[in-house]
Amino acid sequence: MNGLRDWPRVLFILAAVLALAASALILFSTSEGSETVIDPELGNYEVPYRVSWYESQGWWGVVVVLAYAALYYAPLHFYRRERPGAAAVFGAVTLALTVLAGFSIGLVYFPAALALLLGLVVMGVRRLGPGQEPT
Repeated sequence: MNGLRDWPRVLFILAAVLALAASALILFSTSEGSETVIDPELGNYEVPYRVSWYESQGWWGVVVVLAYAALYYAPLHFYRRERPGAAAVFGAVTLALTVLAGFSIGLVYFPAALALLLGLVVMGVRRLGPGQEPT
């Protein structure tokens, strides 16, 4: 590894892999649901059941989860092409959307968000540090 130069790339790769794993976890796990049954003889009662992400969200939910994985890849893509400004913009947008998504799907993307945030910080330190020439 070449000092700080390779660390943003490593952290961006880690963020993309963790986001892909989080998307797979969401797609292949189930959650609990319930249905109210109205029976004239027994009254109203709840029947619990398990539901997949696809069953609860449909195709739109699958597209959203895969789009999150693609958003986490974008900073790596632009960093490899030596466009740190675009990497920073996509990283910031991805972090903001992850915080918003955390209110509905929980903390599943937060490990990827932490790796992305660290990558952005290291990228900024590397570019602004002493003796570093901007690329």
